[in-house]
Amino acid sequence: MASVKVEGKYIRSTSYSVVFPTLSSQKHQPRRIDLIQKKKNHDVLVLEYSQVSNLWASTLKSGVPVRLTWKQGAYSKEFIGYVQGVKRNVSPQKANQMEVTCWGYRDWE
Repeated sequence: MASVKVEGKYIRSTSYSVVFPTLSSQKHQPRRIDLIQKKKNHDVLVLEYSQVSNLWASTLKSGVPVRLTWKQGAYSKEFIGYVQGVKRNVSPQKANQMEVTCWGYRDWE
């Protein structure tokens, strides 16, 4: 399957790219990205989406691989992990949201 890339700008002079390699229909852009990294713990990536289709939300399951690449000037880093959980807030208002929590791990020196 072809991977789909979501690109955008998060904060001044920082750009990011989110890829779900096994989901070919993913076209939504996260409105918020939080990456928490601590020594000897899983890296935790939280992606917050708004206005998510039911079809895409139902295909995003635990274990789906994800890759986040971000750049700030000449500095570039990458998070590689998998979806750990999906929380969906469905309400009659326009504030429908989905929060995707991903886990990754890297070796620290």
